[in-house]
Amino acid sequence: MECGLSPNYIFDEAPIYEINLLMKNYWKKEKERWNQTRFISYCILQSQSTKKLKMEDIIQFPWDDEEKNKEKHVASTEEIKLLKSKLNGIKQQLNGEALA
Repeated sequence: MECGLSPNYIFDEAPIYEINLLMKNYWKKEKERWNQTRFISYCILQSQSTKKLKMEDIIQFPWDDEEKNKEKHVASTEEIKLLKSKLNGIKQQLNGEALA
């Protein structure tokens, strides 16, 4: 099968929830190919155009909106302090284990 699993596994062994997940997320495998197709089309069309194009002008995909709407998370100073303290704790554990 195209999803990388043998038909015997899919039909005989795979639980239903696993098949549902495969079917629901299969399109993600093709996402890279579609992005590559759009990029090649963009290069060809941009070389022939006098105006500046964007790749989204050529072909729009559902995941374009999702990527635009993702908020960039900037860590607050409290989060940075917490992460640094966790890192120091891990370092101490590793150093303690190395010495023991």
